[in-house]
Amino acid sequence: MTSEIVLVILGAAALVVAVYLVRLLSQLSKTAAEAQRLLAHLNEKSPQVDRILAEAEGELADLRKVTQKVEGIADQVGVVTQRVARVAMPALDGVESMASPMKYISAAVAGVIVVMQLLRKRREEPSEELEDTSQKEKGT
Repeated sequence: MTSEIVLVILGAAALVVAVYLVRLLSQLSKTAAEAQRLLAHLNEKSPQVDRILAEAEGELADLRKVTQKVEGIADQVGVVTQRVARVAMPALDGVESMASPMKYISAAVAGVIVVMQLLRKRREEPSEELEDTSQKEKGT
């Protein structure tokens, strides 16, 4: 009787394993079919991907050339900046030494302008007073 129970248990276990294997094989076949569809789709898109990659490589080559040119320009700008600084620094030192007298000169010019404006104003005032008095005399 125990041998019959063992045979029943072994039969049930074999049945469970068989059902599991059938499901596993079914899932594997579905996965394989999906993989085949994916490969077919990738094969269709392969020429487009190749074209895009070729264009990207061309663009990268152009970008490298532009980058090299920009680096060369940046180097030249650095050289020019250094040369201008060497020339400009002594000139700026001279300008600084002239700045103090320039302040006095600009203050003097501003004073002259103010005096000229006051003189113009005074010239205009008497003529206005004369016009007012002549209008009063005509009215009487």
